[in-house]
Amino acid sequence: MADEGKSGKEVGSSPVRKNKSIRSILMHADGVDKCLMAAGLVGSVVDGIVSPLIIYLMGRMFNNIGACNALLQICPCLDL
Repeated sequence: MADEGKSGKEVGSSPVRKNKSIRSILMHADGVDKCLMAAGLVGSVVDGIVSPLIIYLMGRMFNNIGACNALLQICPCLDL
């Protein structure tokens, strides 16, 4: 129980570095890994954009369907 006084971030006699940069991740990646990370980034951005876009478009569509003026333009024989 001699290690009780040490913090969890120290290994042996030297502390573990906690400041890591993106360069340390990309340092060990080859071309395929970088392409896969870029594809994942693009995919996540597109996935984040699609949901709000669908909500916006569906809202506009339902507003157009529900409007009385649009119904009268489609079928003028209806007299509401």
